[in-house]
Amino acid sequence: MFCKNCGAQLPDNAKFCAVCAAPTTSPEPAYTAQQPTYAAPQPTYAPQQPTYEAPQPQYTNPQQPYAAGQPQYAAPQQPYVAPAPKEPSPTMTNFLSAITKFWVKPVGTVGNAAKSTSLEWIILAAISVFSYALGSAVVGAEMSSQLFKSILGSLSQTLNVGRIYPFFAVFGIGILIGSAAFALTALGIWLLVGKIFGKKVSLFQAFNMTAVASLPLIAVNTFNMLAGLIYAPIAIVLFMIALIMTVICLYTGMQKFDKLDKSPYYGFIIIITAVALVVALFSILYIAAIKSSISGFVSNAMSGMGDMLDMFM
Repeated sequence: MFCKNCGAQLPDNAKFCAVCAAPTTSPEPAYTAQQPTYAAPQPTYAPQQPTYEAPQPQYTNPQQPYAAGQPQYAAPQQPYVAPAPKEPSPTMTNFLSAITKFWVKPVGTVGNAAKSTSLEWIILAAISVFSYALGSAVVGAEMSSQLFKSILGSLSQTLNVGRIYPFFAVFGIGILIGSAAFALTALGIWLLVGKIFGKKVSLFQAFNMTAVASLPLIAVNTFNMLAGLIYAPIAIVLFMIALIMTVICLYTGMQKFDKLDKSPYYGFIIIITAVALVVALFSILYIAAIKSSISGFVSNAMSGMGDMLDMFM
């Protein structure tokens, strides 16, 4: 290599000229690194305009449900099942149970009826009144016939009053008197126990107790339909016995409501007095019927004997 200053030949790796001491390489310009300056960009806010898009209507093509035709098969025949027999209602069950149990434990049956608060013994009450009226009509038919004749007087000759019309008349009167006696007895027990003695008792309880206690009267009045036609005094005696049984059942049944603080003899006396009035009334009518029957029997017998004597004379 050659020196650029004096032109002397120099080695290739010489940095200075050996003749003139001039550098063999020109000095490189000095550069100063300039640090770039960055300015933080200021955010620019521009109000965003809301964009509205009209809702696009969505149309759906309704698909018709397609069901493949299923083959229809006839339902299999169900075997015939006989309907279950109807069970008797609780009212009828209690009604039949009372009739059977009364003759075994009369006091207990009346006491159970006294605890019932629903009118489930109304059927028994209706039978009691009906049997009383029918028995009275059979026994008192002759008496009522004489009574109609005595009241109507000469009019009875025109009406030709017999036994059929008085029978139905006495039957109707018996329905009224029997219903009144039954209602007054139940009402009297309710007032006596509930109001006088101050115990918790409902009118339905007194009604049910009276209905069950009247079972002896039902039996006797049913029998009196036959006994009254045969011999009236038998019907009267049986009626009095049944009446005493009914009063005893009512007296003991009142104790089932609650233990009375006061003596229950007051109630017993009231019931006996009320029943005695009814019995006295019908006893008079029965006695009148017996008297008229005996008088009629004697007069018919005497007239029959007179006819027989006339035949032999």
